[in-house]
Amino acid sequence: MGLSNKKGAYFDALMFKGLSLNNLGLIDDSENVLNEAYSFYVRENIKFYPYRQKLFLQLYENEKNKINYEKQIKYLNLIIKTDSVIKKNASYFNSFFKENIERPRFVAEKQRLELKLKTAAAKSKHILVIIIGLASVLCILLLVYILKQTTYKKRYLELTERMNVEPGVIVLSKKNGINISQEVIADILERLERFESTNKYLQQQISLHSLAKQLKTNPNYLSRVINLKRGKNFSQYLNDLRIDYAIEALRINTTFRKYSIKAIAAECGYKNATSFSRAFYRHTGFYPSFYLKQLEKE
Repeated sequence: MGLSNKKGAYFDALMFKGLSLNNLGLIDDSENVLNEAYSFYVRENIKFYPYRQKLFLQLYENEKNKINYEKQIKYLNLIIKTDSVIKKNASYFNSFFKENIERPRFVAEKQRLELKLKTAAAKSKHILVIIIGLASVLCILLLVYILKQTTYKKRYLELTERMNVEPGVIVLSKKNGINISQEVIADILERLERFESTNKYLQQQISLHSLAKQLKTNPNYLSRVINLKRGKNFSQYLNDLRIDYAIEALRINTTFRKYSIKAIAAECGYKNATSFSRAFYRHTGFYPSFYLKQLEKE
């Protein structure tokens, strides 16, 4: 027996063994043997005979319930190709059946699988685009967060330096263009200093009129003196006092730091945490939550 015949016989033995195992229900063993037969067929360039098409038919059937469309298409191509050989060598046998039923069925199946493969590839590409987009957004958000934290840190250091170098600095103006006598201005300033030193600005229900009444002066006079001697309007003046108090109290009182933002806001004269946080940010350039984290680190 020639070498070619020996190889063909070995291939047939593998093929029929795999088909027999499949008939016995030993699917995994059958697939291993059939795959070995297919590899041998390709590697040794085994001559094709019509009965050997059974190998490709069974390999295709094995892949039908799997998602590997590429393998299914590969085996369908082999079936169609060998079908042509069978038709050419045995055109007298079942020519109508092969031409009008078998071939169209396999071609249609191949086209269906190719469409599935393209759809799966397009879906994978779409998912990849979404993942890249989300990753880009996350990177941008992370960068924004890092830049914001860096800015807050810089402002925090500036605040700390200012507190160490210039504690309690109050902006004063030397001009007196408000047409109020020096005696009245001095009296209002003295009352304001008592108001500040006793922390009465921490009361929630404070307005320009209520404070003027407490200080026994005219609201118009009080507003003009605050503008002239404190360099700010009444609202800014009140917020700055409260926030300066919050900054110092949180710095020296570890128990106070354990309060919620809402509770800290209430202690500092604010009705809610939102208005306190906004005032804190306007005064310092960062939010109270960031300030608390920095204090805990130190």
